Amino acid sequence: MALAELRAATESTAKRRDDIPPKCAELETEISTLSRRFLKDFVEFVPDISWDKAGDALTALFSAVKLEVSALTEKKETDENALSKLESSWETAKQVRIDREIVVATAKTLVMERGRCEQEQLKRCDDANAVYQRAIGKTVLPMKQNISMRLSAKMSYRGWQKNLPIMQKPKNKSCMILDDLHPKLWAKSSLI
Repeated sequence: MALAELRAATESTAKRRDDIPPKCAELETEISTLSRRFLKDFVEFVPDISWDKAGDALTALFSAVKLEVSALTEKKETDENALSKLESSWETAKQVRIDREIVVATAKTLVMERGRCEQEQLKRCDDANAVYQRAIGKTVLPMKQNISMRLSAKMSYRGWQKNLPIMQKPKNKSCMILDDLHPKLWAKSSLI
């Protein structure tokens, strides 16, 4: 049995050996295609590159990319912090703007209300003044006339009271002279 097992193992190995060359040829073709495509794409980054130098150039590019990635990562963190602060400031500014708009709207409403109240008060003042003037006209004018009549009556009464004793006195010398001159003056005035 050992011989039969060894023959089966040999046949199995020979069969695997025979399957390997076509697989190798297929893999070599695939590698060749991938290598050509890689070089074609890689030439865009590194012109005039050959397959032998591609490994070193690729290593150098990877190192440069790693440095750029770390620098960009740091810059990204810094920019994200700045963006976060800006977003916070933006939200605060928006809220302040909304608050200011509310204050302005309230102020405009108050100004309009005050203007309306002022107009109402001016109208009421004009109405009250007109009523006052009518009332004064009704009471003051008759009162003025009444006072004026009373004053004139009082003055004439007082005048008569004062003049009465003088008229009742006997005529003094000056009055007599005047009485004598009076007809003479009348005569002269009629001549003029």
